[in-house]
Amino acid sequence: MLSQNTTRAVEDQRLVTAHEEAARIAFCELETFAAARVRKQGNQRDRITGNLVAAQFVHTSSRELDPLLHTHFLVPQKPCRQSASPSNLDGDALNEPS
Repeated sequence: MLSQNTTRAVEDQRLVTAHEEAARIAFCELETFAAARVRKQGNQRDRITGNLVAAQFVHTSSRELDPLLHTHFLVPQKPCRQSASPSNLDGDALNEPS
């Protein structure tokens, strides 16, 4: 019975729309922490870039094929930068207490 209700819920477009909006908001929040580590003349500092590029994958079932609406974001290690110089994402800000 629970599986049947969940299946119906995943098919309910209102739930799908709400999930998509929640995933978008969550990703935008994550994006605010995007920082690049800049190293110049022996100095190291973090610069907030505020932008990420990601591939988004929406799944409607678990690995066991149970109904489970969820989204994955695949984020490359390189942040979006206006300059052509290479840089890596710095995840330290994600681990700091808020």
